[in-house]
Formats: sequence, C-alpha cells, structure tokens
Amino acid sequence: MYKATHCIAILGLFAGTVAAQPAQEVKPSSQSGKDSKDATRVKQPPKDMLDAVLPNWLRISVTARGRWEDGVTNMVGNVTDNYYLSRLRLDVQVKPVSWLSFYTQIQDARAMNYDKGQPAASMQDPLDLRLAYVQLGNSGEGSGQWIRVGRQEIQYGNQRIFGNGDWSNAGREFDAVRARYYRPGASAEFIAGSVVLQDPSRFDRHKPGEHFYGTYDTFDRIVPGASVEPYFFLKTTLNVAGETGSHGNSSEYVTGLRFAGKLPGRFDYALEALHEGGNYATDHISAFGAVYSAGWTVTRSHWTPRISADYDYASGDNNTKDGVRGTFDQMYGNPQPFFSVTGLFGWKNLREYREGIDFVPRKNVKIIVDYRDYNLATIQDGLYNGPGTRVFLNRKATSDHVGDGVETRIAITWPRAITTSFGVGALFSGTYLHQSAQYGTYLYPYFTWVKRF
Repeated sequence: MYKATHCIAILGLFAGTVAAQPAQEVKPSSQSGKDSKDATRVKQPPKDMLDAVLPNWLRISVTARGRWEDGVTNMVGNVTDNYYLSRLRLDVQVKPVSWLSFYTQIQDARAMNYDKGQPAASMQDPLDLRLAYVQLGNSGEGSGQWIRVGRQEIQYGNQRIFGNGDWSNAGREFDAVRARYYRPGASAEFIAGSVVLQDPSRFDRHKPGEHFYGTYDTFDRIVPGASVEPYFFLKTTLNVAGETGSHGNSSEYVTGLRFAGKLPGRFDYALEALHEGGNYATDHISAFGAVYSAGWTVTRSHWTPRISADYDYASGDNNTKDGVRGTFDQMYGNPQPFFSVTGLFGWKNLREYREGIDFVPRKNVKIIVDYRDYNLATIQDGLYNGPGTRVFLNRKATSDHVGDGVETRIAITWPRAITTSFGVGALFSGTYLHQSAQYGTYLYPYFTWVKRF
C-alpha cells in the first residue's frame, strides 16, 4: 500500500504536468546520440498505435515481459527452483519544447511459484517508481549538450562497470546528475550519484553512505573505424572494515580505457583495461581487470555467420593479511558480466574464456552457441557469484579450474512488437568445485517473451 500510494501520487503529479502543457506541434527528437558505443542513450518509448491519438509532445507506452527459468537460487549446494518472473513497465514522456523533457517509468516486478524462501529484491519489487528525471537540452544528432537530473538508467561501454542489469527482473537504476557535451567525433560526460536499492516492502531509495563521481569520454575519429573511450570513476563508501578489522571510509577509483572498432575483411574487436586504486579503511586497493574480444563475420551470405572469442580477467586477493585489497570490484556492472546464459559467476578473481558462433538463418531469427571455460585468478581468493558475493572459499584446493560449459540461445522477432527468446546453459564442474565438495552438472533452461504496446 505504501509503494502504491506513492506511485499513484507521482502519476497524479505527472498527469497535472501533462494537462498544463500546450497542445503544440513539436516533433519529438531522437533520444540517441550519434555515437552508440557509450550506451548513454535514453530509452524512448517506441512509436506505436498510441502515437496516432496522442499529441506530439506526449509519448506513452507499456512493455510486458515474462520469463520462465529453472534457475539456481543458492550456488552452495546447487539449490535450484522452477519459477516465473513477470515484469510490467509503464513509460511516460512529456516534451513540451525541444530543449525540455520529463520522463517517468512505473514498474511492477514479481516472482511467481518461487519456493525457496523470499525472492531477492532483484527478482521481486512490486509497483514502484523506477525512473523519473528531467532533461534540459537535446540529445540529438550533431553538436549539443544536455543535463539530466533524477532517477535514471546508466550504461557505459560494454556495461562492465555501469549497466542497467536488464536480465534481472527489477533491473538497476541510479539517482544521479549527468551532464553531456558532444560534438561530431567526440563527447564528454560527467556524472555524480548513488545506486538505487530495490525494496519490495517500500519505496526504493538510493544506497545510504555510498556515492560515485566520474567522467566517460568517447572519441570516434582518432582511429579510423574505431572508438576510443577513456573513463575515470570514484566510489566513496562510509564505515567499511579492512582486512585487519579496522574500520574507516573507502575512496576507490577506477581508471579505464576501452578501444573498439572494425577492421578490413569483416573483422571486429574490443579491448578494455582497468586499474583500481585508493583506500578501503586502512587497506590499500590495487586491482586489475581486462577484456579482449575479437570477431569475424565469415561471409556476407544470408545467414551471416560470425565467429568470436573473448578473454576476461579480474584480479583476486592472494593475501588477506597484507593490507592490500587485490580483488577486482565490478562496481555497478552487469550482474551477468559475460552475458552468459547461466550467469553464475561475477567479474571478480576470475579468468573466463569464451568462443562461439552466431548466425541468422532467417531475418527474424538469431542463434548463438558459446563454449565457456572458467578459472580462478588465484586460489587464495574465493569464487564470486554474478552480483559479486563470495560463495566458495577453499584455499587448500590444488586446482583453479572452476568448470566449463556450453550455452545456446535462440531469439525470434515476431509481428506486433513481440519478441521471444529461449535457451539452455550447461555448466560442468571442474576440479576446484570438486575439491570444494561441489559435484555434478548444472543445467539452466529458460524462456522469455516481450510485448510492447
């Protein structure tokens, strides 16, 4: 009732704002900049049948999504459950003039037939205000600048450090202020804010005592056919405990560079390197992460097969008493950082290798097949799940091989704005899991559908 009352009040206030707008013919501008690699674009409600009856300054859309999965609820003991995730989003955008827009999104996310205790907040967050911001300026083509204030999604690069976590049922959002300045071939964005924590029992709020600040820049004319993306972020946290038990505040910074582009002969690539430093209470932070990706589109035929491979590295802490924190912090990255079907492992103390192929047998069908191999960066640190929580710690193990597996996904686009996707992932436990008393094969099937109104 608490959350429903707040959502109704916000919608009422928003309706009053809408009613007060003059019925002028202002064409809605594109919410995406020319550079798509930095993924800072606003998700504008798609044009649909409502456009024919609504004034140009108003856009309303509804998106429904459902996913059945036989997923793991606790990696320790391989506890699984069969359940259905439902998600409904109502998007409203008001753009009275070209340089001013208001955006809000109400979401209802629920987990049905979930039998293993209380669902995580990322799975079930009933009726809540997910997004609400005002933007000054126009994020269109060419040159310009804008500032956006309020609750919003944030995505940068390949969502390794900042991502919206769309695979999770509730997603991720931030209370933030963002300012972007862009010109042909270059853009600079500055940001300050705090991550929002989902709370099924009351109105979602940002995480107290934790804030971030930084900049993400993009240059796509320095190297022909490539995008160069340097970035810097600072995360501050109050009252944390160091390795020796001492308490204090944390100031963690990450410096990174992403380099992505295409080469002659239908080759593509992406390289990203990150260094984390600063202090965590009385500890010194020194961690590293790297991503190496390459792909080749075999032919220009109808199926357009593409072969690709990735190598992802995130450092671990090989000494928990030396006052140096070596475990890489994935910060606010995608909870499935490797875009894996199973999504069991986080980007911390891990070496992950993937090779695969994707092809399009029909123009509305895409098939992806991947092989993955997982190893710890150091045995002295543990194994972390997708959200970044350590679930196994076995310093007596003699092998760092976590396991390997095969994944298959099929995505189909249907008429009337309907998409479906189904897949299955299999993980075969390696020597490290065997030595940690975790045996067997983990099988994860899923089916999801999305409909836009």
